[in-house]
Amino acid sequence: MTMTESLNAATETIWLGSSGEGLVGGALIGLAAAILLLFSGEIMGSSGIVNSLLLNHPMSASFKDPAQHWKLVFVATFLIVAQVSSYFFQQGGSSSSIGTVLKTAADQQPSLAYVLGGLLVGFGTKLSNGCTSGHGICGLARLSRRSFTAVSVFMTVAIVATVLNLGNMLRFFLEPTSTNPVTVVSNSSLITEESQLYSQLFQYTPIVATSLVALLTLVVLYTVASTYYGSSRGESNAENLAKILPGAVAGAVFAQGLLISGMINPSTVMAFLNVANIPNGTWDSTLLAVMCSGVLVSFISYQFIQGYNPVSLPLGSTFHIPTNTTIDYALILGAACFGLGWSLVGLCPAPAIFSAALGIPQVLLLWWPAYVAGIHWGDRYKNRLALKQ
Repeated sequence: MTMTESLNAATETIWLGSSGEGLVGGALIGLAAAILLLFSGEIMGSSGIVNSLLLNHPMSASFKDPAQHWKLVFVATFLIVAQVSSYFFQQGGSSSSIGTVLKTAADQQPSLAYVLGGLLVGFGTKLSNGCTSGHGICGLARLSRRSFTAVSVFMTVAIVATVLNLGNMLRFFLEPTSTNPVTVVSNSSLITEESQLYSQLFQYTPIVATSLVALLTLVVLYTVASTYYGSSRGESNAENLAKILPGAVAGAVFAQGLLISGMINPSTVMAFLNVANIPNGTWDSTLLAVMCSGVLVSFISYQFIQGYNPVSLPLGSTFHIPTNTTIDYALILGAACFGLGWSLVGLCPAPAIFSAALGIPQVLLLWWPAYVAGIHWGDRYKNRLALKQ
């Protein structure tokens, strides 16, 4: 068996949702968070990183602000690893390449679910300041009360929504000919028609995604190089530039961890959330394994910065760790909205970035535009809440 065939066989195993791969992948995700924390003093919250880039006015300001450059590098390396992994495995001729598996999983839910899912996840992450990586891997590791609350809320909401088959109920309202909202099957006429449309789009969207990633990478490289070699800007931005390498490594390790753990596959996430399958032995515990190993590795990294300051970071960097302990209405509502949106299609920001990099049409064309709308909605609502206080 060639190396490529062995890797393809390993990939096939990943999609089965093995807890072994979950532990390894989760440990890599925790390692990515540790690298970013110990060498740049930053938190690896995927929604926080993405939201801060997308909410800049104008968005081009992210490229002009040296403090944002490590985030751009983090996202760029994440996207590159996602695409390289996809290309490599497809070379082996596997019928279950990463892109094919994700496209098949995406076809199981109607288009409206992606729109609502993206909108709710965007709104929820902005309102609650976190998601499964920020509140989960990083927040639980530092024993944050807010993160324990947020994780409890969004996990509970997501599990209840999945057990109640809210996705199927949504399909029922879209298809009046269906007689039972709970037993609508996934191969309904609506799903079949949409699947055919997205299969046609899938012939082109990976090319578009690859082109966009290449363009983003070139722009980020140029931006960072310009900052570094600028005669009057280099020294003043030494601290920001010191975060570039940790950001790049963390982004690459994070993407690989998600791939190995199978968390990029929405079906694996949905199989975990459906706890009704525990009695019949078909429940998938992969996500639990990912969270346990990820939080453990991340927790270990925090032991090196007890009090958040004993470690001397490169070039005098400081730790940017949340200190807010308030459990308020915004946190609860945001976490609940995130959990509901997460349950509809099994996507949160990091796996959605991976799927978009591979050109999955539903994610690229529906989920992400809705997510962007959601974070802007959440930002405005959060500001309105602040004015009332």
